[in-house]
Parts: sequence; C-alpha cells; structure tokens
Amino acid sequence: MGSNITRKLRARWRGLALGMAAVLTLLTSCGLYDIYADLPLVEPDRHDVLAPYEAADWPRYLKRLELPRARNYVIVSFLPTNYPLDLSDPVKAQRSFLKAALSPGMDTKIGHTIIGWQCGAHQGMTSMSGANGPQVFQLLREGWGFVAALSTYTDGKLYPEGAHRIANLEGIERGRAIVTATEVSSAECEALRQALTRFVTHPKQPVRNFGLMLAPERFEGGGCISFGFYLANAAGVMRDVTPTLRREVPLYAAMLGSGGAELAGVRHYRPPPGCCARPVALEDLLFKPWARGPVVDRVRVEDGELVIAAMVAARVGVAPADDWRFDRVLARSDPSIARAWTAGAHFASRYPVRRIADAGGVAALVLERR
Repeated sequence: MGSNITRKLRARWRGLALGMAAVLTLLTSCGLYDIYADLPLVEPDRHDVLAPYEAADWPRYLKRLELPRARNYVIVSFLPTNYPLDLSDPVKAQRSFLKAALSPGMDTKIGHTIIGWQCGAHQGMTSMSGANGPQVFQLLREGWGFVAALSTYTDGKLYPEGAHRIANLEGIERGRAIVTATEVSSAECEALRQALTRFVTHPKQPVRNFGLMLAPERFEGGGCISFGFYLANAAGVMRDVTPTLRREVPLYAAMLGSGGAELAGVRHYRPPPGCCARPVALEDLLFKPWARGPVVDRVRVEDGELVIAAMVAARVGVAPADDWRFDRVLARSDPSIARAWTAGAHFASRYPVRRIADAGGVAALVLERR
C-alpha cells in the first residue's frame, strides 16, 4: 500500500513539474508542438529563402477571411492561454501559474502567435517556437527556479507555412484566437518579406535562439510574440503597440536558484552576483510565497495578456458586445494593461474601414485604408 501511495505522489509531482515547465518557459504562449499540419505545396519548384514560408497552401482559417487578392495584408493571430497568466504582482502571478500548472491538458497552458501575409502573389505564414526539449524540466528538477523562464534556449526554430500545429490552426478556425488583418502597401509588405529573409540568413543565426527577453530587431533571437510583432513592425503595423507588450517583472530571491552545472543548449539567465546560489525546490516554487526576501533584479518580458488587451481594444465598436474576447482582457486598473489597451485602440482608429471577417468562425478584425 505504502509503495502505491509513494508512486502516486511521485506521479503527481512529476505532473506538476511538467505543467510548471510548460507555464514557466511559455509565459507568452509559444510552443510544445505535437501533431503537425501537412499542407500541400502549391509552388513545389521554389527553392529560395522564403519558400518554406510561402510555397505551401494557406490554412483554412486564413482562406476563410476572403481577403481581396488585389490588396496586401499582414495578419497577426494570437491564440491565448485558456487561463490568464497575470504578472501584475507576485501573488496574482503565483496563483495564475499554479492554476495553469494544475489544469489538465497542455492546451490549457499554452497558446501561440502566428504571423501571416498576403503580398501580391505571395501568401505566407510563420511563427517562432523553442524550449521544446527536456532542459526546462531538468532546470526545474535541479532547482534553478525562474531561471528556466528567463534563459535563452538554442532549439529555436521558425515553423514553415505548411507545418503548424493542427490544434492551433483548428483553435483559430473555431474562433478561439484574436486575429487582426491589417492592410498595408505593396512596399510595406515587401519590407516584411525582406525582414524575414534577413532574420533567416543573418550570420548570428537568431532563428536558433528562443527567449522571452530577446530582441529580434537586434538579431538576438526572440519569442513567438516578439518575433511575430517584429515582422509586423517591418511592414509598419502596430509599431506604437509593440513597446507596450513587455512588462517589467520584479524578481525576488526566493524565485531564483542555482542547480549546479549549467545545461548544454541553454544560455542561463544569471542573477546578480551574490544572489541565489542555492537550489529552489519545486514544491517551494509552487506553494511558498514568491515575494520573500529582497527584489534582486527587474526584467522586461513578453506578456501575452498585454497582447490580448491591445488586440481586443482594436475591436471596440466593430465586434459584438458579447464577444468573449472582451471578457478575456484583464482589469485596466493594471497600468500595463491600460497602456496596451490605449495603444491598440489608437492603432485601429487610424483605419477608416474596420470590419469583422468570417463572423461565425475566425471572427477576424480587418483594418483597411479605404
């Protein structure tokens, strides 16, 4: 009997660790792919740099928007987590992380950001992912604590047009995402394609680096949010919104630890000297208050809840009042949420035409210049 109880407890803790690994490393909704789409090639003879991102068929959710082919568009699709990850203070953050870690199924923990484009004859899409290997679990098990969330993982990759995660594509198609298609000029659309080409071919190989604090525009690498908005910004889309999508997070000594030798394939976040030299037990990370001891550092990380606020604010006055997306936004009493909301509303107000495409499915906001 005793051995059975022990096995059950170990299984429970292993499940908690896996859940926490998903939440910690994917703070901003990126990754953990399992079953992939296999969309057919529509340009099988292409071998240029952008072929992986433009030579396959567009997924159904983009086709259903029925965007006029004579116009150019950049499409940002954000699939949020089922449960908000509220980083506004350490108590709320810990509660929301614990809820996500304890919830069944991976899709309750993570979402994704996908960037698409229609530039003349070229239709494409891509997204960035990483931290999909065992290192995250190992870091947590060995006592590194939030170092797991703040480090850079060298298994980063861009997903090609025809090989995105089926669960994400189907979720977007069923209306579980926040999708915004913005009309751009031909030159702006080409600027996006050029930015993607530079990112893929840059000698620093930024495509290999996945992390929540990296700057794609400096070719450091990126997370799925920062990379998606890097490409959108290259086309002039949401440039004023992007600075509001990172949140400053205070780090307390109790959140950070050292588990011994650093892992291969991980560029460890380094706490300030003299701090956090002991391991942090997973049980302590889950259940003991994070705001113990001094604040030892402050970092700026991608925050998916800020993306939600900005993209939903753009829908005000166009989407129906009972659109679930409005309820998904965290309280604007949080200054960071308020700033993102204001930036998103201002961005959308510059377009004379705002409409909802595929209202019964994707329910995408389409912003057009005439």
